[in-house]
Amino acid sequence: MDADVAVVGAGPLGLAVAAELKKRGLSLLIFDKGCLGKTIQWFPIGMRFFSSAKEVEVGNFPIQSGGEKPTREEYLAYLRAFARFHDLKVSTYETVQRIE
Repeated sequence: MDADVAVVGAGPLGLAVAAELKKRGLSLLIFDKGCLGKTIQWFPIGMRFFSSAKEVEVGNFPIQSGGEKPTREEYLAYLRAFARFHDLKVSTYETVQRIE
């Protein structure tokens, strides 16, 4: 597989980097060893973030939250919506062993 950039990790930071690189016209490969937002998936069900929705937004992409602080479920849905909006093709459950 050839691409200008390989992004390893599809959490908030990896998705933000991938969206910016794509906006700049670079070809991407995006990998995560688990599901999109895997670390957040480990949070307890129904857990609310300590930060406000505005503080955990990625780029200028707004979070749809039922309260001032998003829940784990809202944030996972948000990350999936962000990836769809930016047409980011993430290869999930792919462990990166080596990049050349």
